[in-house]
Amino acid sequence: MPKEPSKKDTKMGQIYYVNESDLDFLLYEIIESNAYFLDFLELKPGDVVFDVGANIGVFSLLAVQHCQRDLQLYSFEPIPSNFECLQRNLEAYKSMTHLYNLALGDPPEDCDIEFTQFGNSSLTASYRPKDKLISNFQPFLQYERLAQLSEINNKPLFYLLKYLPFLRSYIIKRHFKKITAETKLTCRLSSLGRVINQHSLDRIDYLKIDVEGAEVDVLKGIKPEQFSTIKQLCIEVHDINHRVEKVDAFLKHHGYVTRIHRNPIFAQFGLNHHMIYAKRTL
Repeated sequence: MPKEPSKKDTKMGQIYYVNESDLDFLLYEIIESNAYFLDFLELKPGDVVFDVGANIGVFSLLAVQHCQRDLQLYSFEPIPSNFECLQRNLEAYKSMTHLYNLALGDPPEDCDIEFTQFGNSSLTASYRPKDKLISNFQPFLQYERLAQLSEINNKPLFYLLKYLPFLRSYIIKRHFKKITAETKLTCRLSSLGRVINQHSLDRIDYLKIDVEGAEVDVLKGIKPEQFSTIKQLCIEVHDINHRVEKVDAFLKHHGYVTRIHRNPIFAQFGLNHHMIYAKRTL
């Protein structure tokens, strides 16, 4: 039988989760570091909000709070264990939420697609696994970065690296193999453009995209004429082959004013994640 989700009391209330360290990271990223607003974007009562890559729903819960429980929220999460937590975490807000156990990309028609999940993290699943390996794991093949991170979140590993220098290469490779062990999942894939049409939506006030390397696919799945109905976007971009520069130019072409931010802590660890914030001025 599937494992029953755990729950934890947080500043956001009681939250169901798959992996506690992942929950702690989500709370840091979304609540503490204000990653999806950065004093540039905003939410207000009455907004239509899309959460693409909702995971267990921490941003969705934040959106409910910001909009004072007056919003229409569309949340998309393909991984079944995450989606179960998403459903439980938003149970109290059924009248204002639309939850989809679905990935978004740019398929010509809805289809099944294989996701790869790495290690035991609920945050790593992607149908672009090569991008995920480059962005999240390869930096930790370097001793200095792995030592820095493990001093924070894995003391046993830190002490092994520190006090057994003659075994460092072996320890690093063994750790990398553990955290990149693959689990394959089949999920359903659609496009944002089709979802917009299916619901006859004439506006999206805030579109959040955090899809572990598939962000360009999600943008391609929006029809050119639909961008005029999207007021604000916040996109996590994995900067592979100048992707940040290309996505920024793409958004400006569609009439947005943009800002780019890289969390200095992520940069310190060599992670190539950037946030692009975009909004219309008219």
